[in-house]
Amino acid sequence: MRVGSPAPWRLLYGGLVLLFTWIVAHYYIPGQGFTFLIEFGDLNHERYMPEVRAVNHFELPRSHGYDGQWYAQIAVHPNVGDPELSRAVDTLPYRARRILFSLTAWVLGAGDPIRVLNAYALQNVACWYLLAGLLLRWFPPRSFGNLFRWSAVLFSFGLIVSMRGSLVDGPSLLLVAVGMALIESGRPIWAALVLGVSGLGKDSSVLSATALEIPDSPKPRAWALAFLKVALVLLPILLWVLCLELWIGHGSDIGARNFSAPFMGIWNKVIDSVAGLVAEGPSSGGRALFDFLVLVGLLVQFLFFTVRIR
Repeated sequence: MRVGSPAPWRLLYGGLVLLFTWIVAHYYIPGQGFTFLIEFGDLNHERYMPEVRAVNHFELPRSHGYDGQWYAQIAVHPNVGDPELSRAVDTLPYRARRILFSLTAWVLGAGDPIRVLNAYALQNVACWYLLAGLLLRWFPPRSFGNLFRWSAVLFSFGLIVSMRGSLVDGPSLLLVAVGMALIESGRPIWAALVLGVSGLGKDSSVLSATALEIPDSPKPRAWALAFLKVALVLLPILLWVLCLELWIGHGSDIGARNFSAPFMGIWNKVIDSVAGLVAEGPSSGGRALFDFLVLVGLLVQFLFFTVRIR
């Protein structure tokens, strides 16, 4: 389905942006700003940093909160060597590994706790708008297909949950998308630098280095340049992890469970999902069914890309 003029499609794109803005506006609470988005839980109130407890922010009643609360506290008090921060933050060595967006919030809020908390909460919102603009590079307002793809990314479950819970996933995706655009524009060094920075936001973002071109020449200079680009991606997170190891240790390092031998993680998830589905029954509509459907979606995406390599 196409039209002669892009104007109607632009109106639809703009309408979805306005819809997102209208939804976000509902999360503002007078006197507490957008701190609802961070998902502090009142059951952890006594654990929080004094700077956080001292300012008026929203806490979910009868809740332990969610991951954003830990990164937000690092943003308010970015001295990761402070023992008090270690007591206030769940698995600090793991959370501090993703330091980038805590630091940007601290800078944007000029160190003032309530401003920092709001800056941290709104980073995801700002990155959503920036990503919406960048995606026009690949999905310009010309057809229903582009509208569907553009909106499917921006209103995907992961991106919306990242915004809703002030997580690091949304801003990290923006940096990865910028890196991909730079690769397509023939600027691999700048792309490697951006992807290296993205690793400080979410460590798994460095896997995007696989998008960098492999030399088709046996010349040493070509391979030296390729290794330089990979080093630019990997060194920031490797050096930061080493600093954290020497500074505060590795703790229990829950991030280690994010990785496993090739295909073992997905295989274990298949077994768990099928077992849960059998136990609950396919018509229960419970967590097992949801997990199974997510797994099917991921496998379909994986197979699509492996059999349609371009």
